[in-house]
Amino acid sequence: MSEIKKTVIALGYFDGAHAGHRAVISAAKDLAVKLNAALTVFTFRGNLRLAVGKGGFLTDKRLLTDSEREEIYAWLGADKTYFAPTTASYLKKGARAFLNDLNRKFKVAAYVCGEDYTFGKNAAAGVADLVKYADTKGQTVLAVKTLYSCGEKVSSSAIKKMLFAGEIEKANALLGFPYFITSEVTRGRGVGKKLGFPTANLIYPADKCEVKEGVYAGKIIIDGTKYKAVINYGAKPTFGDGKKSVEAHAIDFSGDLYGKTVRVCFEKRLRDIKKFASATELSEQLKKDVAEARK
Repeated sequence: MSEIKKTVIALGYFDGAHAGHRAVISAAKDLAVKLNAALTVFTFRGNLRLAVGKGGFLTDKRLLTDSEREEIYAWLGADKTYFAPTTASYLKKGARAFLNDLNRKFKVAAYVCGEDYTFGKNAAAGVADLVKYADTKGQTVLAVKTLYSCGEKVSSSAIKKMLFAGEIEKANALLGFPYFITSEVTRGRGVGKKLGFPTANLIYPADKCEVKEGVYAGKIIIDGTKYKAVINYGAKPTFGDGKKSVEAHAIDFSGDLYGKTVRVCFEKRLRDIKKFASATELSEQLKKDVAEARK
């Protein structure tokens, strides 16, 4: 039987995989390489804020789904993502019971976390408690300093506020990647095609944080290939359609996207949605949007 490989565990929720979260995971990866250990990212499955009764304007929706988070963690060098349950029984575990559980599951060499990391029932324990526990096991603890941008802590809540406000470029700077959604292309009204701008029609994922309604420049990833895109999120007032949806025009792409799962990345907000006097006027504006998105 082969020996179980020791592991460095990055501790956190890492719900946005933003620059602050990546600083912790990257530090954990560096330590894992130094110790010849695997890297495991510890997080919680689903929406932890709702599970602990902290739902609200900034917590009901997530920046990333579980599968999207796992993809990004792997890209950052994680060998494994451990999704802890958000059941009442698990969340009631005391600090020692929580750490004992991790040590039963993994051959822990070290823990890496943010300097403000808390854990255990009611988040009652902190880094000092983690250090005391690790000392009894001959394990290492590395606490990473909190990351600030323009005097404000880099946080998922701050990023969500920027998305709601239409400040997509600021949000992306804190994320470290363009904010995106992943969705299946559905049948649309075919209006874009008639105007000379065929679109992929998508349903905005119900559990993801919404961007401010508007027209965006960005990318659409189709079968692994990136295309520049003009993305409309919101209603279609020119045609009397008040239902919000995503319509993405892939620049220089031709083909049928119906039924495909694509990723749409929001990079720059071009303008508000407005009602045009005619389809011709809208078409002229779309030409300008495409020209801007090509830059």
